[in-house]
Amino acid sequence: MTNMANLLDSASEVWWATKVRDVLSASSIDVDEIISWYGGMGSINDLTISRFNGHAISREQEAPLNEQFDGIRTDLYKLAVILRDGDNDVKME
Repeated sequence: MTNMANLLDSASEVWWATKVRDVLSASSIDVDEIISWYGGMGSINDLTISRFNGHAISREQEAPLNEQFDGIRTDLYKLAVILRDGDNDVKME
């Protein structure tokens, strides 16, 4: 999750970076909150990092940052589902 927050911060995606950091700073991880980010309109799945969306990146950075973000986003969802379903041996970073 720290990687996601850092990537979002680097692109000046304040709203989602704040949500991720809020979960990170909580005394325990709320996996239901994380999973809720993935559904519906305006979800984290809808986020594309681009200059068009007001992100502070160059055109050349768009594709690699979105590829990296997609991987992190997918991994976070998978980990949250594993934790929700009771595998307490998984750590989210």
